[in-house]
Amino acid sequence: MATVETALQAAEDLLTKHAELHGLFACNAGTSVGSAQALQSQGRTDNIKMVGFDAEETLLDKLRSGVIDSLVVQDPYKMGYTGVRTLVDKISGKEVPKLIDTGVELITVERLEEPKIKALLNLQ
Repeated sequence: MATVETALQAAEDLLTKHAELHGLFACNAGTSVGSAQALQSQGRTDNIKMVGFDAEETLLDKLRSGVIDSLVVQDPYKMGYTGVRTLVDKISGKEVPKLIDTGVELITVERLEEPKIKALLNLQ
C-alpha cells in the first residue's frame, strides 16, 4: 500500500505530530513523491533534509528544486545483468554467492552532471 496518496497522508501526519523533525527518508518512489509533497504542502522544505529512493523524473525535479536533499539510486541494468548471469552460473552447476550487492549511488544536485551519474540516470 505504498502509494503516493498514502505516503502523502502518512508524511503529513508525521510532520504535524513531530514539529522537531529534521530528517525524512522514504524507501521507494511512491513514498518519496508523497513525502516530498507533504514537505511542500507544510512549507517545511527549508528545515527538513529529505532522502528519497529511486530516480523517476518527478523525484529528479524535486531534487533539482531543493525539495529533496538526495536520492538513493540503484542500477537496474547491473541488477538485471548480474541476476541473469548468476542464474546461468547456478544452472551450469557453478557455486554462486548467497548475497550479491549490486550497489547504490547517493545522488545530490551537485552530482547530476557527473558522467557516471548521467549514464546511470539515462540523462545523456
